Amino acid sequence: MVKRKKKKKDASTTNELKKSSTDASATTSEIPCTPTRSNSSSSISSNNSDSDGDFLPSPLKRKRESGFEQGDLVFAKFNKFPYWPALFHSNCPKKKKANVYFFDYASLENKKTFAVSVKSIKPYRCAEKSDLIASGTEKYKEEYSSGVERALDYLQKRAVGKVHNFFEDVETTVSEEEDQSEHEEDLNNVEPIKTQNGGRRSDEGEAGNESEPESVASASNKPSFTSVLNAMEKKSKKKKKNMSTKYMNYILLNGKDLTHEIMSGRLKCARHDWFFYGSQKEKNQLKYMAGFGPISTENEIDKLIEKLKDWYTEYRKTLIPKNVNVISYIHDVLMPEVIVASIRCVKRLSRQKAEKRFLEPW
Repeated sequence: MVKRKKKKKDASTTNELKKSSTDASATTSEIPCTPTRSNSSSSISSNNSDSDGDFLPSPLKRKRESGFEQGDLVFAKFNKFPYWPALFHSNCPKKKKANVYFFDYASLENKKTFAVSVKSIKPYRCAEKSDLIASGTEKYKEEYSSGVERALDYLQKRAVGKVHNFFEDVETTVSEEEDQSEHEEDLNNVEPIKTQNGGRRSDEGEAGNESEPESVASASNKPSFTSVLNAMEKKSKKKKKNMSTKYMNYILLNGKDLTHEIMSGRLKCARHDWFFYGSQKEKNQLKYMAGFGPISTENEIDKLIEKLKDWYTEYRKTLIPKNVNVISYIHDVLMPEVIVASIRCVKRLSRQKAEKRFLEPW
């Protein structure tokens, strides 16, 4: 009976950690706070910022480098396709790109965003609007016309207040880190779907049905817009999963020693100092500077939490006061520190750049 209760408690702790990380990451971009040093944490040397995490960038809401706001209706160009109707979502960590929802099955129905160059985004009500629509319709006929219809439908629904939580559960599919040459290679490798008469068909039923995963393009043998977006989505997911495994492998090999160094105070750690000695503002800020970062699969997240709990339990009796909230300490201090260390090693970044990368959207 004792063991069963312990397992139930452990499971509860794991769920609380996962929930707190999700809640914090969901609101990070909305919290305008700037780190300030309290007297208790001023002992962290500025000369040692590359090794002890002294540089903790603020999770400020990103400036509108593109000039657009979330929800703006735009035209966006992706690879060799014409300017396509889309919704602006957010600026990418790299200022020259932004995430958009295309009015296409692969993007809208599956809640996926794609990174495009900021220079390739135009306001929907631009001077070239008629020419852009004419060019797109000429090349991709029903598929493009369907995109325009969806865009107009969105505008009408938004005007009467029928659009709610449109950007909920967003997932960035094509990373800003993937260069244009990779996109073009995928574009050339996607095969069109043909019918017996040489035209295109969707996987189910007739063309133009919005529930179909493949849209009809032009009569030429070009891949459809949907098929290319789907191909990019699969490639991006595979890449994220592979990178997540690399980060986890580093943590499993080095996380225990790093945890011990932080808890013992031998490794200068701003998060650790803020947690115990910081002002209330600093302690609150820690929750918005946490999360799972690039650790993307459910199994790896569960494994990470369990490992951190084990390492914490092993060292807490001699290193940490008895009244410490284990969930908060793991979530606010240990988890971000081991993940930042893995990013720094795998990506070969400085501590400062690794911190910035951790706090940016994945």
